[in-house]
Amino acid sequence: MTSTLSRLENGQRRPSLELLLPLAQAYRVPLDELVGAPEIGDSRVRLKPRRVNGRTVVPLPSHPGGVQA
Repeated sequence: MTSTLSRLENGQRRPSLELLLPLAQAYRVPLDELVGAPEIGDSRVRLKPRRVNGRTVVPLPSHPGGVQA
């Protein structure tokens, strides 16, 4: 495993999901953090809290019938 890590660090090997998952578990970090994934949320939910009548509210999606998948 040491040589594999060395090759990854030197760019001599491209990481596969089969390799990244055990690494994330071993280092106890989320896979997104390990690979430097951008922070994105669920595009269907817009969590922009606002104050209404002294209360903080989070608007629900405006799709009829709820959230669409």
